[in-house]
Amino acid sequence: MDFIKRHKIATIILALLVSYVGFNLWQERSVLRVSQEETPDVQTVEMQSQPEITEEEPSVDTPAVFAKGSFVDGRGTYKGSGSLTILPVDDDAILKFEEDFDTTNGPDLVVYLSPNASPKDEGLGDFVSLGELKEEKGSQTYTLPDNWKDFKSVVVWCRAFRGVFTQATVELAS
Repeated sequence: MDFIKRHKIATIILALLVSYVGFNLWQERSVLRVSQEETPDVQTVEMQSQPEITEEEPSVDTPAVFAKGSFVDGRGTYKGSGSLTILPVDDDAILKFEEDFDTTNGPDLVVYLSPNASPKDEGLGDFVSLGELKEEKGSQTYTLPDNWKDFKSVVVWCRAFRGVFTQATVELAS
């Protein structure tokens, strides 16, 4: 009893820890039991018939792609490569950097739409920001404004260094 009085705080912490671990083990066991009960028996699942596959031409009403482009290197040592597509989504359009997208890592990178075909040579012009670059590599999407067709290129711009890291000229699909 003398030990408990001298180590009152340690005893309380130990009791709380044992209670916490016990509760979590009990909860995991309950969740496991419920998930096992909800798992359907493989033998009771009925096979649905496969729909017949027919070779039809894709609908001409909705284009699969509005536009495409390929990224090229920016100024100086700033490098970029990969492709982009502009796709219809509901009544809007999205800009998609494809899996092969890659650009030089840098601080404060943003994605702009520029009215100029080559912003690294002609300047950004009256650009529109799509927000911060999500990743330096790989697939990512950005919502486009309604007037996206007024712009000729997509630019990854570094605000800290005030330079084009990579750019892609947008080519409308025919």
